[in-house]
Amino acid sequence: MVKARQKTIRVFEFEEGTLDEIKAYTLKHAELLRNYYFSFKDELLATINDEGLKKLLSSMNMQYLEFKDIKEEESDDGLSLFDDECYKDDLDIDPAFDETKILDSLKKAALLKEESDDVESISDSTITRNADTLVINRHVRSGEEIFSAGDCVIHGNVHSGASVTCMGSLSILGKKCEGNINCDGDVLILRNIFIGRVTFQGNILNKEDVEAINLNSNLKMLRLNQRLEITELNPL
Repeated sequence: MVKARQKTIRVFEFEEGTLDEIKAYTLKHAELLRNYYFSFKDELLATINDEGLKKLLSSMNMQYLEFKDIKEEESDDGLSLFDDECYKDDLDIDPAFDETKILDSLKKAALLKEESDDVESISDSTITRNADTLVINRHVRSGEEIFSAGDCVIHGNVHSGASVTCMGSLSILGKKCEGNINCDGDVLILRNIFIGRVTFQGNILNKEDVEAINLNSNLKMLRLNQRLEITELNPL
């Protein structure tokens, strides 16, 4: 009897960088990346085979996937993971599934999903990306997960049950911040923290920090210099 359960995985994909840069980046952002799978583009597959990097990821309890780019001529209308013709020869030789082909099919599905998301973003103009900055012109809804590898600006609230992870500086310009926030940049800007957990540069804000932030509803800039520094900005 087969028992299966659907799971959603989150993947952080490296596109370029030297081995030393990848190692340094991984160590610096370890806390934020801990729940992600690592993926490497074709040109970095040689890097993933480095024993030092493998040992580093293993010691930090991180896992990685090796994805290969899908050529356009290989694309088709169906995205079956277990196409009979595709696996016929492999099954004759070895009854085990071919992991590479399964991952390739997953990559196809991910690419189509990404294209669909891009169309929706352009149509309603709620999410834009300028260079390394992700701009969200709406509220972040409950159950939604936002990830930015650079800076991020949110022109709205972060509702309870939402999650925002930002490798760069983060600005939340709405009146309410009720979700879980992870900011690893130099600056965190927000008004108030009602519920949820806020982690800034790997440090969870304590009760005293939250009380100081909630003294009024003005925008505040947070910096970490041995201790948390809170600077009130001009009211908007």
